[in-house]
Amino acid sequence: MSPPLIQFMTKILHPNVSRHGNIGLDSIHHNWSLALTISKILLSIQSLLTDPYLHVCMEPTIAK
Repeated sequence: MSPPLIQFMTKILHPNVSRHGNIGLDSIHHNWSLALTISKILLSIQSLLTDPYLHVCMEPTIAK
């Protein structure tokens, strides 16, 4: 009933991904719902990687 644990194993340079591989995606942390499927989560991650959300980022130096 809890959200899946998702993180990058390979180092990635992105403002919404921490240096430890954690993803700053609200739907897998605070707004988790059982209606979310793995395909919807992966689509959200893909969208975040394509279009970073710079207002709230995990690595502010990369966002600059």
